Amino acid sequence: MSIQKNRYYFQKDAENCYDLAYHYQYMAENNLKEMEVYLAKRETQSPYFFCKHFQQTGQRGECGQHCEAYKPRNGISGVCQHFGYTYQQTNTKLNLKVNNGKN
Repeated sequence: MSIQKNRYYFQKDAENCYDLAYHYQYMAENNLKEMEVYLAKRETQSPYFFCKHFQQTGQRGECGQHCEAYKPRNGISGVCQHFGYTYQQTNTKLNLKVNNGKN
């Protein structure tokens, strides 16, 4: 069983979302003590997918054996290990704070 990590957008209407570790790393690299992010909701019925290998969105059906980066998760056939879901932004905000170098 896999545990789904929540993802968050940097700002309203941003295109990409990331997990909290990424946001805290960004805060540390940019000396930020506080930052507001927006929760992302996974789209399960979307006609699109996100290819982790090429870092781009495509339409379902474009991913498969005809792709040079195709690697089935089970090693034989089926869903590619690079297949990722798409996300939509919610109005749920999270205020991240860093205290003394700790989150």
